[in-house]
Amino acid sequence: MDYNAREDREIRDLIRQASASRDKSGDLRRKTLSKLIDLTHTQKTSLKILAANNIPNLFNDFPDQEENAINAIYDLCEDQHKQGCERRDTTQSQQFPKRRING
Repeated sequence: MDYNAREDREIRDLIRQASASRDKSGDLRRKTLSKLIDLTHTQKTSLKILAANNIPNLFNDFPDQEENAINAIYDLCEDQHKQGCERRDTTQSQQFPKRRING
């Protein structure tokens, strides 16, 4: 199993354990939330998606982490917007090559 698949599985297991935990404000859930917040800065899209889907399930239990969680989600939105803009710029330059104007 490659590193990416192993890391993905470890994160999914951590999320599963945190979701099943009866202690809603316990260390396991706090650790999971912190890990998910950190994952919003990874280059791996699959891990960013996991973070975006699961942060909302955990951050309400930790008011001291609320601002970090919200900022992490905003960062993901900004990343998505930047990627969309880059794709549009690339697509536009391919479809509409710049013409040289002879002066």
